[in-house]
Order: sequence, then C-alpha cells, then structure tokens
Amino acid sequence: MKETLPLERPLTMASICKRSWKLQEFVAHNANVNCLALGHKSGRVMVTGGDDKKVNLWAVGKQSCFMSLSGHTTPVECVQFNHVEELVCAGSRAGALKVWDLEAAKLVRTLTGHRDSIKCVDFHPYGDFLASGGTDSAIKLWDSRKKGCICTFPGHTTKVNSVKFSPDGQWIASGGDDARIKIWDLRVGRVLKEFTDHTNSITCVEFHPHEFLLASGSTDRSVNFFDLENFNLVSTERDVGSIRSLWFNPDGECLFTGVRDYLKVIGWEPSRLYDSVPVNWGRICDISTAQYQLVGASFHLTNVMVYVVDLKKVQPFGGPTVDTPASPFTHNQSIRKSFSKAERPTLRTKATLDVKTIEESTSGTDPEEESSADITNLKDYNDIFKARQSLVRTPPLEPEPFQEPDPEVLDPTEPQILGEIPSENFEALSLDNNINYRQSPPPQLNSSPYSRSKSNLDQVYVSRLSKQDRENVLPNTNKVKTQSFQKFNLQRQSSCKDVPEKLPKSNNNIKHSVSDAVLSKSSNVSSRNTSRKNSFSRPSRNSSVPNVSRIPTSARPAEKPVPIKPIPVIPNAPVDIFVTPVSTKLSPEEKPQDEYVPTAVDKPVGLVLDDFLPRNHQPCGFDKQLPDMSEAEVLGVVMRGHEPMMAVLVARQRNLKIVLAQYKTKDVKAAIETAIALNDLAVIVDILSVFNNKYSMWNLDLCVLLLPKLEELIQSKYETYMITACNTLKLILKHFGSVIKTSIQSPAGSFGVDLSREERYHKSLKCYDYFGQIRTLLLKKQALPGTVGSNFREIHTLMQHTFD
Repeated sequence: MKETLPLERPLTMASICKRSWKLQEFVAHNANVNCLALGHKSGRVMVTGGDDKKVNLWAVGKQSCFMSLSGHTTPVECVQFNHVEELVCAGSRAGALKVWDLEAAKLVRTLTGHRDSIKCVDFHPYGDFLASGGTDSAIKLWDSRKKGCICTFPGHTTKVNSVKFSPDGQWIASGGDDARIKIWDLRVGRVLKEFTDHTNSITCVEFHPHEFLLASGSTDRSVNFFDLENFNLVSTERDVGSIRSLWFNPDGECLFTGVRDYLKVIGWEPSRLYDSVPVNWGRICDISTAQYQLVGASFHLTNVMVYVVDLKKVQPFGGPTVDTPASPFTHNQSIRKSFSKAERPTLRTKATLDVKTIEESTSGTDPEEESSADITNLKDYNDIFKARQSLVRTPPLEPEPFQEPDPEVLDPTEPQILGEIPSENFEALSLDNNINYRQSPPPQLNSSPYSRSKSNLDQVYVSRLSKQDRENVLPNTNKVKTQSFQKFNLQRQSSCKDVPEKLPKSNNNIKHSVSDAVLSKSSNVSSRNTSRKNSFSRPSRNSSVPNVSRIPTSARPAEKPVPIKPIPVIPNAPVDIFVTPVSTKLSPEEKPQDEYVPTAVDKPVGLVLDDFLPRNHQPCGFDKQLPDMSEAEVLGVVMRGHEPMMAVLVARQRNLKIVLAQYKTKDVKAAIETAIALNDLAVIVDILSVFNNKYSMWNLDLCVLLLPKLEELIQSKYETYMITACNTLKLILKHFGSVIKTSIQSPAGSFGVDLSREERYHKSLKCYDYFGQIRTLLLKKQALPGTVGSNFREIHTLMQHTFD
C-alpha cells in the first residue's frame, strides 16, 4: 500500500490545475436528441429538442428539466432562446415554427411556410422578429406578433445551416452547404454582399458584438473574418478543425471556436491561435460564457453532456503565456466602425388588464392547436423566472461559478493511475454519522468504493430493467408504517415526467430539491446547502439506474439490534404483515420491448443484439440479469471483444452463401425457398434489397412465397425491415396488382380446361388473401411517425386503387 501513495499525490495536484471538466451528463429525451441551445445572456439555461417531438428546458447543472413544451407533430430539428431568455422558438421537420413564452408558460405563435425541415433560427436583438433557414434553401423573416412571413430571401441553392441577426438588427448573415455567406439588408430586402472564400459547407456564422466584423466556420477546417465596413476578408485561421460552434467573447477580444474535442481561442489582425484546450465534449453543439467560465453542450443519442472551461486558465485571459502579437482591440476603443444598438428590453412587463387590438386578437394561436407547457420542476422555474418579476432595489448578487470536481473524483475521459485501494476505505464510510445525513439502519448493499463514473456498458447493462427490478435491487429494510429511511435509498434521477410532487425533508428542516444530485452514504463528502441558487455539486452523470456494485461482506457495518416491544394481541383483529420483497427476474413475457427502432445507423436506440444472434450463441434460460456486476466482471466483458457481433456477421455470411449457391445451381425460386427455410428475417431483407432493383426477376411464384414474410417484416420493430417490406409491396402492386385482380374476376372458359389459367388463378387468389391480411395490419400501423407511417399510408392507398 505504501507504493501507491506517491502515485496519488501528483494526480491530486493535476486535478487542481485542470482547465476543463465535465459538469454533467443526463438523459434529455425519450428518443434521440436532435438539437440544443444555451441561453447566451446568462449561460445557465439550456433547451433541447428531439425525435419525441418535445422541447425540454434545463437549468445548467441540475439533473431534471423544469419545463417540457409539446405541440409539434414531427421531430424537433432546431431550438433557440431569444436574447433575454424569455422566449423559445423551435423548428420542426415538417417546416413549422412554434414560439413559447417561458414566463407565462404558454404557446405564443405557430408559424408555417417552410416546405421542408428547419435547421436554424435566430431572434431579432430587440424587435419581435425572427429569421429561419432550412433544407428548402429559403430564408424567411417572421413577425412573431402576426401569423405570417414578412418576406422570403431566395439565394442559397442548398440547405441553410446558420442565420444570425447583426447587433443593430438591420442585417442578416446566412451560410449554407453551398459554401456561400450572404449578407442581407432588411431595409431593402436584398443581398448586400456575398462571400465565397470557403471551399466547403458553412456550419456557423457569428457577428462581432461591437465591430463591423463577421466570423464564419466551415467544414473546410478554417475560420474566416470579414470586414463588414469594406466587405473584404480580414484574415483566415486554417487547420482549426471541423468547426461546430462560434462565440465571441462579450468584450470582443477573441473568438471561441468549438471543434470536435477541442476549444480553440482565435484572434484576428493578425490571425493567431491564442490557446487550444482539449475538452472531451465530442461534437460540440453550442457554447456560451458565464462568470469567467465557458459552458459547452453536446449530445449523443438520448444523452446530453455539459462541459465547463475555466477561462482564467486560458489565454489570452490567463494560464501559461504564449508569444503572440498584441491584440489591437481595446474595449470601447474600436479600430473600425461599430454597430449602433438600440436599447434592449430587460423585462417584458405584463399589464394588469389584458387589452388586445382586433388584429392581435384574430392573429393569435389557433384554439384547436394541441400544445402544452408543463412545469415539471417548480423550484427551478421560480428561481429562473419569478425572481424577475419582483422589484429589486439593490444590485443582484452574481451567481456563483460552476464548481470544479473534487480531487478524489477521477475523470473517466483522462488516463487513470491504477493502484490498490486500502480496505480502510470501506470502514471509513460510517466513522462519523454526523457528517452524513442522519442515523438510519445501514443498507444491505452499498456503493462501490471505486470513484468511477458510470460507463456506457453499465448503462446498457441495467437500462433494460423494469421499475420493479430497480426497486428490488435497492437496499431492503423492514418496512414500518411510522418510519421511513429514504435517505439511504438509491434514487433514480428524474426525467421530465418523473418529478415527485412532494420533496423529501431531512431532520434539519432543509428542503432538498429534486433537481439536486442524490448523495449516498458512501459519497465521502459533506452535505451542501441545496437551497443555494446556482450552486452545483460534483459533476454527475444522469442515468436510469444507479451503479450498484458488490462489496465484501466484511466491509459492511454490523447491524444493530432493534428493540421490539410486545404488542397486545386482539382477537379477530386484522393484522398487517410487511414482508421484505425478494428480488425476482422478469419472465420473457414481461420483458419490455421497443416498438420502433430507427434506421439511422449512428443512432441505434433500442437495438437488441440478441435478436440477431444464432441460436447456439443466445443465452439460455432467462436473459435478465441482476445489476450486480463487479469491477472485475465489467472489465472482463470489455476485454472479451466483439464476439456477439462477429457471431452475427459470420452467421449472416454463411446463410447468404447457402442462398447464393442455390441461386447459381438451380433458380430464383429455389433460392427464395432456401432463404425462407433458414428462418432469418435479416437474410430476407438482404435478398429483397437486391431483388427490389431487378423487377424482371419477379413472377407470381415469388409473390406467393414472399408475401407471408413481408407480413412478418411489417410487424417487426426495426425501421429497415419495414421500409424494405414497403418497397417490395409497392413493386408487387405496381407490376402484378392488375394481373391478380383480373385473374380473380375473369370468368372461366367454356371450352376445355386451361391449366395455365387455373394455376394463375390459384396463385392470384393466394396473393389476394395475403394482401387482405397485410391491409388489416397496415390500418393498425399507419399512424407511426416519419417515413414508415407515410409508406404504410401510401401502400394502403395503392391497395385501395388496385383491388377496390
């Protein structure tokens, strides 16, 4: 044990000098996250949108959303706060914009006009206008007070990725996949200037807060700075990386550039790189600043990650000095012309009497629109919005900065120094009960002493447990009506719909918010004041089930005997018997299943690998396991490699070779019969993906063989299977629909027996019966969202026109 102590001391010193750290990671939506945005006024609020058609709002650093907005009928593709963080706008895949008033918690306006999905939106600095751009290559200017578009700016030839208003609100800058940046003058409604210096798609544009200067980022790995007074290129910083987000320092001294796994601080005149900070945020989506800290947010699948960078340790504000040319910029002493800004409203006051003009009354939100704004965390909502309504006669206190993680909490994204963990750590957890919350019977299970964050493997391993399973693996104590030991229960961190109505209170009468991280007895940290605004505990990762690990029996503290008082027995009186529940496993019938798995290979939410494994590789008996994996078992699973995936690929390749051999030696019908006999839907999908492009190989025999399998594919939960089945059904209806209908309806010949006609009649009758079964199935599944639902509706219409 003595040999490990010198190794731990440098690690603690390194953590003190960290320039960036992960603040939190949590599940933001029930489906894939498509977009997010930070509030750039405070840097402490965030909005997300996803495939579940919801818009969720979060306080940065808290674990549960405080408001959930619904109303869109298609997935949300872009979100944005206004400049005072009182309005939120969200654009959908169908081309609709919805604007919500967060303080009033209601939908203000719905704007429609885009022909395709909306990819970017921005609010006017001080007016009731907003601009949007999308995949239809059009830029639209909207008046949020009216239900209509003021004007449309056609000019881009492909998708528009970014639109920004100038600080004075008179210009709009836009950039798209056509590698062009356009400056639009709103006063005359035309292009003022077009820049073509980039060689690839423009990902973001950003105006300087004071000067006539525009910055642009592109997938060509360069950042360009343009002088908007003379409309020329000022400088270019190359080999920055694939730029995802840009944000000027509020004083305008430098430009923060978010690229994959890096924050780069750039200057101009001359072009120079101030600093490059490694941050493991992946594909960063948005960045903002708050109290000399930079906040960056990214998303992956259903998770959102938030990182913090300490700007006091980053050049040009601090940190190690770098030999760079002196910056020519001095605040309030610009070297070029500045924007003339109007005074921005700081509070949109509400009058006592709600008086509306005729125009406003008739242009409001349609009453038939289904929309809701659910406040899921009233405490966070009041902290953010209700404080603005009160009259403050003294300057408000500056919110505290985000706290750096404790030295003993190791960052899983950085190399770890492995060493033996002394056994005294187990006993030290219960040395002083006053440090912990209160005395209670110790749990039977305790958290692992390893201070590691929850890995993706752990999350996948326990995410398939039902609510009953999660309750069974929690510490079990004898339940008594008059006592409650909730402080030692491992609680699942809240999502938008899981917030309890009543908040637990401890003995010191301090009300704990549900948004604060739950600290178990093994956390080895003192309790903090949870009612303090904008203060955050150690960074935590939100997940469905806490990380429960096995510990040695000797490490558990001995339970104290509880004195039992004799209770008088009353004859014929009802007696309540409380039995500690025994953890059970779910039966295969109770196993929750995902009804829909999207096609996108980079977002396989709900994918179950066991569905594709051959029988000799599938687990025997119940495939449900208790989440009691130890550290060694987790490492063993990781080191095992890709055996299940290789088994899937090898089995698929073997089956396809068998089908190919039948096709070469016999004919197409024999190959299809062999593929059906293999009873592998994945092989059927692979074959149909080829046959759908060669309609000349089809005949009624193949239709009779494959229609039952197409019915199975439609009932599958995988979008790829359903789309392939839809394409095949379209092909059959197009080329054989009229033949099937004619063969069934035409009368039999009066002279002799036509064997070919009889054979065609029986095949057509079988196809017609199969189509009847598929038609009934389509009626039930045509309400699915996205491409699948539209395909089902299209096939149902084709069947009506063909057979009715």
